[in-house]
Amino acid sequence: MNNYILILKKIDALKCAKIAGTVAAILSLLTVMVGVLFSSILGLKGDLEIATIFGGSLLMILIAPFLYYLFSFIIVWICVSIFNFILKKSKGIEIEFEKKDDFINQIGKE
Repeated sequence: MNNYILILKKIDALKCAKIAGTVAAILSLLTVMVGVLFSSILGLKGDLEIATIFGGSLLMILIAPFLYYLFSFIIVWICVSIFNFILKKSKGIEIEFEKKDDFINQIGKE
């Protein structure tokens, strides 16, 4: 059989949290930009109350990505740390890989 079984013992919580935080910050920036666009369009029409609902402040462009990064980083770090604790107690998770073009020998060689 051309399959390999590897055991996952640990995931780097800090790197995982950095990646999740960065993705959340980028997505929140795009979302806030769309909100500011709609609020500026509605603000030009005179509907200031509706414009405020859509996020109407340019300050949100700076605040939202930072907060999304911070909260996503903390939550993902906690979740991955709990997952690593469970992995440690359960002796890891077996993951089966299929041998294809001798890729197992290439792991770690970058």
